[in-house]
Amino acid sequence: MASYVATTSFIPNFFDDNGNLLSGGTLEAFIAGTSTPTGMFVDEVGTAAGTVITLNARGEPETTGNSHQVWIDSAIEYDFILKDSSGVTINTPQNVAAAGRGSIAAITTVAVAKALTTLSDGQGLYIQGYTVVGDGGGGIYHYDASSTATANDGTILALDTLAGRLIYSDVAPATVKTFGAKGDDVANDSVAITTASDVGVGSDVDFPPGIYRVDNVQLGSTNLRAALGSVTIKLFGASTAAFAVKNDNVTISGFVFDLDNTANAQAIISAGGSNVTIKNNKFTNHTMALHINAAGSNYRFTDNYVEGGAYGVLVNQNANGSGLDVSHNTFDGLSLTTNRDAVEINLPTGSYPYITISNNIIRNYDAGSASSGFGIGGDSPQHMTITGNVIDNCGYQGIHLEDDAKYITISNNVISNTGGGTSAPVGQQIGISMVAGYYNVIESNIIYNSVDDGIQLSGATVGRHNSVTNNHCYENGGHGIFVSTARFLRLESNNCKNNAGSGIYMTSPARTIISRNFCYNENNPAGVLYTQVNGLEISGTASNCVISDNVCYDNSAADFVNVDSSASVLASNNDFLDSATQVATRTYTATNVSADRSYDANATTTNELADVVGTLIADLQEKGLIS
Repeated sequence: MASYVATTSFIPNFFDDNGNLLSGGTLEAFIAGTSTPTGMFVDEVGTAAGTVITLNARGEPETTGNSHQVWIDSAIEYDFILKDSSGVTINTPQNVAAAGRGSIAAITTVAVAKALTTLSDGQGLYIQGYTVVGDGGGGIYHYDASSTATANDGTILALDTLAGRLIYSDVAPATVKTFGAKGDDVANDSVAITTASDVGVGSDVDFPPGIYRVDNVQLGSTNLRAALGSVTIKLFGASTAAFAVKNDNVTISGFVFDLDNTANAQAIISAGGSNVTIKNNKFTNHTMALHINAAGSNYRFTDNYVEGGAYGVLVNQNANGSGLDVSHNTFDGLSLTTNRDAVEINLPTGSYPYITISNNIIRNYDAGSASSGFGIGGDSPQHMTITGNVIDNCGYQGIHLEDDAKYITISNNVISNTGGGTSAPVGQQIGISMVAGYYNVIESNIIYNSVDDGIQLSGATVGRHNSVTNNHCYENGGHGIFVSTARFLRLESNNCKNNAGSGIYMTSPARTIISRNFCYNENNPAGVLYTQVNGLEISGTASNCVISDNVCYDNSAADFVNVDSSASVLASNNDFLDSATQVATRTYTATNVSADRSYDANATTTNELADVVGTLIADLQEKGLIS
């Protein structure tokens, strides 16, 4: 009479090479070494499942609407082909359930299997659990009497007294539970996960659903993957780090890192590894989602959701490497007073150039302290691009760079509603702030409704060789753009509308081009927050500057303040559209025109100026020079 044995101790989930569930995939069975299809079964009594089983949306085997384990005839040796929904082959396990396995139908646990004293070479075993039956460990093994392979207490088991090894040969891929992880929200699964990671070098390490508690797992060069949302990583005991990347070529995807608000809790830390991809994860109740503070290069942090916590991504002063891509993530600080910054590049002493921060949504980071509350912050960063981000409701500053920031492009970001954080310093709640920066570009950003300035360049050490171009700064509570003692600055083609201070305010600029900017008020669309006081305003003495082709109009006090040519300043073609003086002059009708009046160069009032202009026109008409 035929007997049937399950190939796994639980209903398996099958994945493709990218960690995606094989929805609509198939599992085909053949007699080993042939192309002859052979049957699989639904249960231990041999209910037929056919020679091809289709996988459901969870990647589980399903027959007549019910998911199930894959059972096989104990007298048959099987080859399997696992395919995706398009028919592409994913895996081809062979020689499963060697002849003779029927002599031992089932073994309860790994410990019991290792204690066996009689086995035939090639004999198959069905181990029903790692520690207890049904815990997700175990599976199909076969005995290789001559093997001396290094045992790992997972896919290769050394026996207590017999020579040889028990070799994992299940149709389902090995998982961390094959190595003894429990995923029960109680046990410390660090050793099992570390071993699985080391054994799985160059391949995938899957996590069945569960809650895994860990303590600084040192990751090997593997692809750690989980079905999104089904696997939660928590810290064990007093641990402060979940995963440490010690080797190269690591991918971490599909996990929920919930670190219980443990003090200084870090989800993933650098530990010497490079070429690391962290994608499609969720981070919550953490201090840092990713902390790079050691050697290691080429990190990709992409398509993750970071909720609450202090930092999302922190590159710290002991970092030693290069290459970081932070893109297409959502950072939501939830306006917690424990917030620090969504992304912080803190390198007063370290070195980590070549950073791209792009296409992220960053919002609701409170200023929990007087030096936090940045959407993106940087201390001495170099070679960095910040582009395409949407940054809203950060309590201190949207983007903040300081202390020798160099070779940085900030472009095409939308920054709104900055300031108002719990501990944000008064007067410094700014959309984009750069303190003592060099060789940087700020262009094509939209900044609106900051508590203070839209864009500010400042610093006790004068910033040099920067450009601020094509930005839109409107309805900010300070100036649209404020530049303090700039040198070698290009300030061009910016639109500054309805800010509470000046559209552009500069103190003592030198060796600077200020050109083609618009500074104006306009109540369209209706309901603007502020009326801009001055258009382009210079405080102090400008030197070696060109100020040209700027258009300012409808500012409530003055369109231009202290914008005049001098021995070292060329001010030309600047247009005072619709200023109070221009409107009065344009609408005044001269009433005291005399063709023979002498020119009065000392006229000062609007009436006097109009009379002088009228007299000049009359003189020119009399001479026939104008009609």
